[in-house]
Amino acid sequence: MFLLNARVVAGARMDAQVYAAMEARCLIAPVVEEAAGLQGGEAADMEEMGFQAAKGPSMPYTPSEKERAEHALTHMPYRSWCDQCVKGRARDDPHRRRSGEPLGLSVVRVDFFFMKTSAQGDETVPCVAACDVETGYGVVSVVTKKGPQDKRAVRVILQLLEELGCSSGVILQSDAEAAATELVRAVASSRPGKTIVRQCPVASHGSNGTVERFIQSVQGLARTLRAGFAQQTEMELPATAPLSTWLIRHAAWVVTRYQKHADGRTSYQRVHNVPYSSVICEFGEHVMARKPGDVRQKFQENWFDGIWLGRSSGSDEHYIGTRDGLKRARTIKRHDPCSRWNAALLRIAVGSVLHRHVWIK
Repeated sequence: MFLLNARVVAGARMDAQVYAAMEARCLIAPVVEEAAGLQGGEAADMEEMGFQAAKGPSMPYTPSEKERAEHALTHMPYRSWCDQCVKGRARDDPHRRRSGEPLGLSVVRVDFFFMKTSAQGDETVPCVAACDVETGYGVVSVVTKKGPQDKRAVRVILQLLEELGCSSGVILQSDAEAAATELVRAVASSRPGKTIVRQCPVASHGSNGTVERFIQSVQGLARTLRAGFAQQTEMELPATAPLSTWLIRHAAWVVTRYQKHADGRTSYQRVHNVPYSSVICEFGEHVMARKPGDVRQKFQENWFDGIWLGRSSGSDEHYIGTRDGLKRARTIKRHDPCSRWNAALLRIAVGSVLHRHVWIK
């Protein structure tokens, strides 16, 4: 191993990658050896002596005075040895996927976001999202406030962990915001399995990138579903409307089951090894649903009218909004195109029973 001769390097023009590699080999290794009190080739014996070799950042190349003067004219291209370039244009270290998580545990990232429309009088609605890093499988729920005070946020994450099969253990990751860290700690204390709580660096959005991309997909689809609902019913849904709770939740359900990744598979398929195959309707569509179980009164009808709000992630039953409240059904029938949208039933059902903060499992 040898040290760089500064006088030889000073007159050379080298590519950034070339001199970074030379510096890493020629400058960093001697520093590590010296810090460990080792001489010559004894660095190779560090592991046998119970030491793990430390890794420091690369040392900047030392340019000549002429190079510095020419570079100062334009500061082009970017040079890591130029303090002004570093201050003005240096970026964060890249976010690299960890080579191995503790004990092979799944990593689920949690974050909050908000939804609001431009409608007069509409308010900002807080939502919680959780997403598995490996599969992209996630859930979203409207909550009353950020943090663990709304038990709905804890329940929806616990449900996701159950769907993912994280009975043995899981790593819950959030940003450094107090509301998010308190939430993941509340989830950890509410489940029997091993739970490791981890925070991202402050203001480092890339570290929580999986859930942020999931949120972007959900927000985009929620806007699309809202526009389609408005076209069919001539009803503009504000974010605070009871139906918006269901629409946002359904958007996440759809993204998980129908949006394909680079490998050609959906998040649902990555978890269950098969594509999702059950039938669905348009959100808010007027349908007929069969009453569950046997009907004892043989002279009474078995079906009821309602508004299709989505399907359960657990039982896969249909959620139906009716005049009498929320109901579940295993079997539904669609109406003919002229009867598929019933604004009157929508207003009655939503106004009377579908309150905004109903727990949706």
